[in-house]
Amino acid sequence: MPRIETIRLRIVTGARGSDQPVRIRFNGFELPVPPTSGGVAAGAAFDGSFALRSMGHSCTLLGPKAAPWDVESLQVTFDYGPVQPAAEWDFGRRTLAPGEEWNLLEEPPKTFDV
Repeated sequence: MPRIETIRLRIVTGARGSDQPVRIRFNGFELPVPPTSGGVAAGAAFDGSFALRSMGHSCTLLGPKAAPWDVESLQVTFDYGPVQPAAEWDFGRRTLAPGEEWNLLEEPPKTFDV
C-alpha cells in the first residue's frame, strides 16, 4: 500500500448532528480533521482534509461521545500523490453510536442499478 498524502472527507449530516468536531483515528492516533467549510450539526455538510503523509495501517472516523450521529452520506478521498491515482470512496448512510468507529480503509461495496 502506498503512502497516503492527504485524506479528504465530505460528510452530510442527517436529523441528529454530532456533539464533537470531526475526528479520525489514523494508525492509532486521534486526529482532528480541520474543516474547509461547513460543520456536523443536524442537516449540515462538512468538508475537511488532513495531511497524513504516512502508510495507512488503520483509519477510522470516530463517532460522537454522547448521542447518535446520523450520517446521510460520507465521501472519502485518499490522495496518494504522484505514485497512483486518488481513491474516492462513497460510504453512504449510517448512524454512528457514541464511541463507535467507522473503518475508512475498508472499501465500501460497489452499488449499481439493475
